[in-house]
This record gives sequence, structure tokens and C-alpha cells, in this order.
Amino acid sequence: MEPELGASRHDRLRRVQSLLFVPGDRPDRFGKALAAGADAVVIDLEDAVRPADRPAARGHIADLLRSHPAPVPVLVRVNDIRTGELSADVESVIGAGLDGLVVPKLDPDCAAATDELIGEAEQARGLAPGSIPVLGIVETAAGLLRLAALPRLPARIVRLAFGAGDFSADTGAVWLPGNPALLAAKSMIVWISTALDLAPPVDTAFPWVNDPDGLRAEADDAAAVGYLGKFCIHPAQIESVHAALRPSDDQVRRAEAVIEALSGSGAAGAQLMNGQLIDEAVVKWARRMLAIGGHRPQRPD
Repeated sequence: MEPELGASRHDRLRRVQSLLFVPGDRPDRFGKALAAGADAVVIDLEDAVRPADRPAARGHIADLLRSHPAPVPVLVRVNDIRTGELSADVESVIGAGLDGLVVPKLDPDCAAATDELIGEAEQARGLAPGSIPVLGIVETAAGLLRLAALPRLPARIVRLAFGAGDFSADTGAVWLPGNPALLAAKSMIVWISTALDLAPPVDTAFPWVNDPDGLRAEADDAAAVGYLGKFCIHPAQIESVHAALRPSDDQVRRAEAVIEALSGSGAAGAQLMNGQLIDEAVVKWARRMLAIGGHRPQRPD
């Protein structure tokens, strides 16, 4: 039933860790992207596609979404509502085969207007209200600060992401792994996500395909401040992203030991385990590690 499918879409988008971009005007690459091993594929209608090529790209994406179910969730990055192209993007791709939308340059005004437009498209296609979830990319200083002041976002926005390229252009920050200015912005997106009860955010794509060390450093930085996802622009980046964002075997074993000790003791409150104080914060960490360890969201059969 459609409400169950909608809930499943939301859950998958909250949990994906590697999200591989593929240009919407390159249908010859769709199959390779879907089989690359990423947790989700993001077909791009924005930066990767020239405006003149977007009508054809919309058709290619619609054809894919109407075909047999993909092996992993399929998202579409649409254009910012201020471009005037969002309506055409949404109307062409929305339907049962779409797992979610990636919305660029998110701010409060954009969020509200985009939510309304998607809702109208859902109604026109007979989908349950709110069934198409959104991952919103924060790409400007103004968007970041204005989102921080909000008490809530539309319910369909289940996750945020950081867009370092546009954010660097907006603020003058140099895009390098470890830059304190970018880490501060990334951290703020984690705090906003936590305060608004959103899923942990998705980190920016790393644009230097031939720099695996730089990719791993940036992914490690993101994981250290609380990110659980990262965009990829090439299949070769997926393995490094998984290695950075997924708990190590040692972390999983430690988390299992914490939960086992807690359940076996029958005692409430803080206690000692191998000389370490186990309190509610440590238990929360352990549950988080077990929730994300080795998990790869799949579309239902």
C-alpha cells in the first residue's frame, strides 16, 4: 500500500551512506551506476546537465523510473526552485519508482515552497501526501544560519547535506580537507539535524577523483563530526566512503559487549565494564554503532 511504501522511502533515505551521482543526460551510465555498489544512486538534473539538455534528461530518468525496480534506491537531484525549472523536474520524475528528491541550495523559503510543489505533484499522481522524501543540501551561509533558527522543517525533509563547492564560493573558504571554516559549517549542520530530529547528514562530494588520500581525509573529518553519509562522483570513491563512515569491527564488538553487559546485569544506572564507566551516553553510542554497522539499505523485493 502507498503509505507503507512512503514510510519505506523515508527510512531508506535516512540510512543510506554512499550516494553516487550520475548525470541525467547520460542514460548509458545509469546501469553501471546502479551496479557500482553504492547505497543509493542520485541522478542529476542540476549541475551535471546543461539547461538545454534537461528536457531530454527528464525523459531518460522517467523511462528508468517506469522500468523494473532498481536494485538500490534511486534519487533525483532537481533544480533549485528559484531557477524556474523545479516544476518541470518534479512533474517528470515523480511516481512510484522514485525513492526521493535531492534539493539544492536549501533555505527556509525554498523548503516551504518546494514542499508545496511536491505535494501538488503527489496529489496529481495519486500518491499519499508526503510520500516522497527530500534530502536538502545546505550550500550558502545565509541558508545555514536561517535553517539554524527554525523550530522545524516540512516533514518530508528527512535529512540534510553539505555542499562544499557552492559554500566555499559563497564564503571564500578554501575547499581543503581539515579547513576549520568548512568543519565548523559541517558541524553546524550536524547540530541542526540533531535539533530538528533529522537523520545524520550527508557530506559533500569530493571532486578530485585521482586523490584517494584526500577523499579519505575528508570522509574521516565528516565522520568525526557526526556525518553518516557522503556523496560520490565516481564508483572508485565508494569503498573509501564506506570504510570511513561505517564502524570498524572493533567498534562493533565493543558496542555488542556494552549492550550484552547492560542486558545481563539487570541493574539500572551507570556501571563498570572492564574498568570503564558505562552510562547512558555510552549505551546510546553503542546502539548507534550497531544500528549503522554493516547496514546497506535495499529496495524491497
